[in-house]
Amino acid sequence: MSLSDNIRNRKKFTAFDVALAFVLICVSVILIVFQNANTSGDRLRAVVKKNGVIVQSFLLDDTSPFEICVDDEYSVVLLAEKDGVSVILSDCTDKICVNTGKITKPGQTIVCLPVRISVELFAENEQNRLDGVTG
Repeated sequence: MSLSDNIRNRKKFTAFDVALAFVLICVSVILIVFQNANTSGDRLRAVVKKNGVIVQSFLLDDTSPFEICVDDEYSVVLLAEKDGVSVILSDCTDKICVNTGKITKPGQTIVCLPVRISVELFAENEQNRLDGVTG
């Protein structure tokens, strides 16, 4: 069997193949959209903790952006906007918290280990919800 015979005998795409590929692409796009969307429609709440103790908690709503100074010992400044929170200034040496960028989805966290500060986002109704129960 020559190469030209292999090319002639190769199966071609059928209508079923094209329909199956289309369905798989549509399902993938829908899953990506639902995964990235805040489907609950809840407002986001940012919780700032120092040494595991809540020092500030605030809603991210349609107000204009504002800055929050978190710590007196070190300069840590958060920028709160309606769609997320970011650390814009920190006296820590590694600047990982600043390089994290803006967090915009429930469950995302910014941590500054040298200053012992964390910022986490919650959907407004999820703050008191259990992750699971054992026993």
